Amino acid sequence: MKIILKYEVKNVKNKFLIIIIILIIFFSLINQHFYYNNIFFKNPKQYYHEDENSLKTSFTLTFNETFQTLTYRNDSITNATGWGKDVLYLPYQEIINLSSYNYNFDVINSIKCEGNLLFLADNSFGLKILNISNPISPSLVSQYGDTSNHTLDIDIQGKFAYIVDGIDGMEIIDIANPTSLKRVNNWSNGYDVTNVFISDDLAFLSVQGLGIEILNISKPQSLIREGNWTNNRNPSNVFIKGNHLFVASDDYNLEILDISDLNNIIKVSELPITNKPYKIQVKGNYVYLANGIGGLRIIDIKDITSPNIATTFNQAGSITDILIEENYAFLINNTYGLCIVDILNPLNPKLTYHWNIDEAITSIEIYGEYVYIGWESTGLQILKFSEIINPKEIYRFSPNINARNVILDDERIYVYAVEDGIYDGGLFVFNISNPFNPQELGNFSNLGFDFYDIEIQGEICFAATLYNGLISLNISDPAKINILDSIGGYIVNTSWNVEVFDDLAFVTNSLIGLDIYNISDPLNLQYITNYPGDLSPMGMYSDVKIRNDCAFIAKSDAGVEILNISNLNNIQSIANYSDLYNNSVALEFWGNYLLVADRFDGLE
Repeated sequence: MKIILKYEVKNVKNKFLIIIIILIIFFSLINQHFYYNNIFFKNPKQYYHEDENSLKTSFTLTFNETFQTLTYRNDSITNATGWGKDVLYLPYQEIINLSSYNYNFDVINSIKCEGNLLFLADNSFGLKILNISNPISPSLVSQYGDTSNHTLDIDIQGKFAYIVDGIDGMEIIDIANPTSLKRVNNWSNGYDVTNVFISDDLAFLSVQGLGIEILNISKPQSLIREGNWTNNRNPSNVFIKGNHLFVASDDYNLEILDISDLNNIIKVSELPITNKPYKIQVKGNYVYLANGIGGLRIIDIKDITSPNIATTFNQAGSITDILIEENYAFLINNTYGLCIVDILNPLNPKLTYHWNIDEAITSIEIYGEYVYIGWESTGLQILKFSEIINPKEIYRFSPNINARNVILDDERIYVYAVEDGIYDGGLFVFNISNPFNPQELGNFSNLGFDFYDIEIQGEICFAATLYNGLISLNISDPAKINILDSIGGYIVNTSWNVEVFDDLAFVTNSLIGLDIYNISDPLNLQYITNYPGDLSPMGMYSDVKIRNDCAFIAKSDAGVEILNISNLNNIQSIANYSDLYNNSVALEFWGNYLLVADRFDGLE
């Protein structure tokens, strides 16, 4: 990076202007001080509410949250108090929106995955098969459909796909050669078939107006009717566990049937449901029921003869689908997208993740680390979850101070914790080589200092302080930290964040803009220049990150601005990003992506 340095002394002659600027900053700080302590605030754009304790995060980088996603909405303030792992829970590790695929799709009603093939029940175009060996670029392999397609559901058994087409009943498609699909049989009784569930050699069909039809499919070319359960209802979904068949019906009912003898099916119990039940999953001693506007019903079936609703997880919108993977329930909310609920304790389900989108989701499939989502009208979306975790607290250090930042020093295995506060703000240093028993090595505070951000360079710490500008500290001995030098900001001291690049420190100075210092000699910090801010709370400079010859600035309500800093005598604004609801407060790079913590929009 070629830097042209030109020291310039600026003599501010208009004292009245300085007084006005200081007054503006003072009132802005009163309004801004609290939410800069927390990256996320209450989001006025959210349409749902969550338990404040269900969405929390972990600070591991300078004023950044360790999410790795392009869109994350959080309706809850992180309520961390003090240092350590006190209520700093990370709901998931990573979600990546890999790709989308729309090749003449209607509504995707059902999805099944087998190896590198994805089978889709397309409402108007029948069965579609995609090659997903490269999930970033799925490709169409083949499709099957006739003139009266109304494909509602699909299941796979061996080399056959079983699709249900409403009035056309069930069709059986030979998928041994995915590029050349052949229909080998079909079954219909003149009624609408809306759902199929394959268990061993049996197909359980939901038939509207009748009940459940059971077919032996051990020889797909020659189907045998094994039995039926007639309840004159409209079953919406079924699930089998052991010798029990669970039937959800549109008339707000859950039936549990004993199917040990298909010639003599017996109703074991029945449970009225307040709202329309859509989808059933059974895990352990509980039924998990997607119950529309009734939310997620968790039903205790330890006594199969007397099921009871143990608890309800409710949310705005309507839960229309559910899929359980390990200890998580993936819920489809037809209004607000994908929700992931921790059901490790079925009596206390907790929302761990919410992906908010603008279009209704109609189907979901999970295979390995990938999640496949069918949209109402725009095809298929593929997401990648590298890992879903539920970290546990292993240590807590909670003096009566205000936590702002935690910075990790990989070489020393130290953690530097930054505290703000005019009278007791400062720096704490911990040895975390044993994370189960961290040791405090030392701390530093000085009357009147309000620490906001730090950068560690070897044995020197550069700190942005609200009322003292930039200071340099000797941290070679954590037990004896001492000040090397300090330098005030341009016009006033309102330093929020610091970024060190080579021998330069870039410091955001609130309304005043970006201050740049020469830090080649930590004992003699030198002011170089200032890139002027907007002198307005709407464009408050809150964070800065440097890459190549560019400075990326978080500018509160003005979004993100990018500056060309190759010539410090002539800094140029070259790009900016903003939307309707900006309030950018923190930045971090992740590969070629810039992550923006936004007060209103969460993580962008």
